[in-house]
Amino acid sequence: RHMRADDMVLSMGQGKGTRSRQFRPRPGCFEAPTPGDRERLRELLAPVASTMLATKMFSGDFQDHIDALNALEEGVPDRMNELLTSLDLILQWIVLVLCEQNTQSSLRALDLLRVVLEHLADDGYRLSDMEASILLPAIIEKIGQNQDHMRSAYRTILVASASVYNPAKVVDMIILGLATRNSRSKVECCAAMSDIVQQTGGRCMTSAKNKPVV
Repeated sequence: RHMRADDMVLSMGQGKGTRSRQFRPRPGCFEAPTPGDRERLRELLAPVASTMLATKMFSGDFQDHIDALNALEEGVPDRMNELLTSLDLILQWIVLVLCEQNTQSSLRALDLLRVVLEHLADDGYRLSDMEASILLPAIIEKIGQNQDHMRSAYRTILVASASVYNPAKVVDMIILGLATRNSRSKVECCAAMSDIVQQTGGRCMTSAKNKPVV
């Protein structure tokens, strides 16, 4: 049956500060989560996700993932406080969904991200370095999709991230992504940088540690 928002309760979480202090971003290019990463995430989410939500989130069926994504989006904005206390974990799970490479669930995941980022921007929330390091390398890695609408959806998230995270740091991450051999990814990364400059002004380029080679 369709899972309603009241079936999927995210309760207030604890420990994000500790996770942030212990977080060590993986150097270099994005690395897909391992089965061990998935299992650790399941354990971390167990105290905050309702039984039904957790079952859907870690099912092997992409349709269950879509149900979970729909339910999480139904909880925005009423349960934003609960989501924020576990935002790093939710972002890790969304990255898991994107790595499944299913078009339907990926689009729903990107739509959830768009809605969440819009609400965060409206509330003046800023992503922590940990949260940005979980999300942005994955978005940059996946941006060179074959389908136009998928590339557009990824680029939307990348540009929106500059509203909730230091634009110069977003540009830094994008410039690192230009090392890819995927020509579509390079085009999308350049387009995203152009959009971010138009949105935030040129200071993000001069403040970035990395500089694009023109």
